[in-house]
This record gives sequence, C-alpha cells and structure tokens, in this order.
Amino acid sequence: MIRGLLFILFVVSGFTASAQQMVVIKKGKISVRYNLGDEIRFTLKDEPKQVHHAAILSIREFEFLTLQKDTIKYSDIARLKFKNKNLKKYVVSTLIGSGVLLGLHFVLKEPFGEKNPIAVKGLAYAAGSGIIPIFFALIANKSQMKLNGYRRLKFVNYDSPLYK
Repeated sequence: MIRGLLFILFVVSGFTASAQQMVVIKKGKISVRYNLGDEIRFTLKDEPKQVHHAAILSIREFEFLTLQKDTIKYSDIARLKFKNKNLKKYVVSTLIGSGVLLGLHFVLKEPFGEKNPIAVKGLAYAAGSGIIPIFFALIANKSQMKLNGYRRLKFVNYDSPLYK
C-alpha cells in the first residue's frame, strides 16, 4: 500500500516538475526565452507607467506565477522591459579609449609641431570618431518590447519543437 502511494507521488511530481519555458514569438521566430527562476520586467495594460519586476516561480499555459505569488496572465502584459548590462561597459570603454587618444594627441602635438600635423590630427579624429558609435548604440538599444500584433508570449512545454 505504501509503495503504491509512493509510486503515485513520484509519478505526479514527475509531471509537475517537467521543464517549461515562456517565449516571445514574432512571426514564428523566438525573440526572448524565460525559464523558471528568471527575472522578468514588464508593464501591465491597466498600468502602463508602473514597471513590475519579479522572478518566475511557475509557468502555466496562459499565465505565470511570480515569487510574490502574483498570477499574471500573458494577455495582461503590455510591454516587456530589458536591462542591458553590456551597454554601460561599452560606453565606458569607448569613452576611456577616446580620452586616451585625445590625450595622446595633445601630448604629441607640441613635439611634432608642424613637421607631421596630419598624423597628430589623425589621433584627434580617431578620438572623435570613437564617440560616434556610442550614439548609435544608445539609439539602437532595445530596452523594451511591445506585445501586440505579431509579438506574443507563449507557453512552451518540453515536448514542443520550440523548446530549447
């Protein structure tokens, strides 16, 4: 009797512990994946200015459960927000590199004088052109994704071909 109950308990726990993912699909292609335990930042359709930040505790077919025990339906989410960690490192390293080139320009300007002005001016041009990609990175930074039309959140089970 006890063995039968333990067997049923293990079978039920095996089904509940199956791997699940939540994905953002746009025209059949997956943009973002969320697994259990991942942090998610989002805004709801009812509160477009309030950004919610939570960890995913459970993923279900039409909703997910957060660590704060909130049940959020996929259809209630207006936007997903992202925290771009690499952008800050890129901006800082580019500014440091440009500053070094500009400092080298001013250090070498006096010793060379009029003998080699093109090479010395080239350092200043390189320093200035190093700052330009920062603006493109800031403009192209995808910090949020609006969920409407073709983009939608979807539940992906272990058996699905979309699971990875």
